[in-house]
Amino acid sequence: MDAPLQVTQRASELQNASVFDVSGDLVVTTVEGLEEALAPALEEVGQKLILDLGHLTHIDTPGLAFLYRLARRSVAAGGWLTLAALPARFVPLIEELRLDDELRFRDTVQSALADLSR
Repeated sequence: MDAPLQVTQRASELQNASVFDVSGDLVVTTVEGLEEALAPALEEVGQKLILDLGHLTHIDTPGLAFLYRLARRSVAAGGWLTLAALPARFVPLIEELRLDDELRFRDTVQSALADLSR
């Protein structure tokens, strides 16, 4: 049984950035919930999305495919997506699917926010 996906928006000191804490399982049955939670931020042109995945317990191929589509959608709208604090145990799957060059990763939310202030 999948762990419920929880998404919480965090306050950001940068006007053009939305930071979301994502925990639980990002799998085929929970992708829709993440998309719904991010929808308002995605409507803003040029919005920079940062997902803190430090408490992600599981991710499957459909979950990664969603992150890839989300990144492409963000760039098309003039923004970008950064995945922060991704647990190391998910890196082999990302590399196997060759998404490591397609997605932006940072070790912490703070380093992702620092990218925006440059």
